[in-house]
Amino acid sequence: MSKVETFAQQLQDIEEAQRDLDARRADVKRAIIEEVRTLIRTYKLTTDDITVPAPGEELQEVRPVKYRDADGNTWTGRGRKPKWLIEATKAGTDMEAFRVVG
Repeated sequence: MSKVETFAQQLQDIEEAQRDLDARRADVKRAIIEEVRTLIRTYKLTTDDITVPAPGEELQEVRPVKYRDADGNTWTGRGRKPKWLIEATKAGTDMEAFRVVG
């Protein structure tokens, strides 16, 4: 058998092994998904209980709304003041008029 034929056979062997691996991976994935579904049902878990950040991202903390206008615009009081609040205060409305109580 020549080197070219040997190489071609090795490539075929690799492709076959990859197909077998992909099939096994799919079987394992199905089994894991079924197990997770069973655990979710058993323990009555919600998406809030199991939310996981994407790789490289942190789960963002939900901050309470501190300011809200009549149109539903909101601001947590962190970061830059939003345009709607800047415009309202420039127009003479006290910022405290938008504070969410409670």
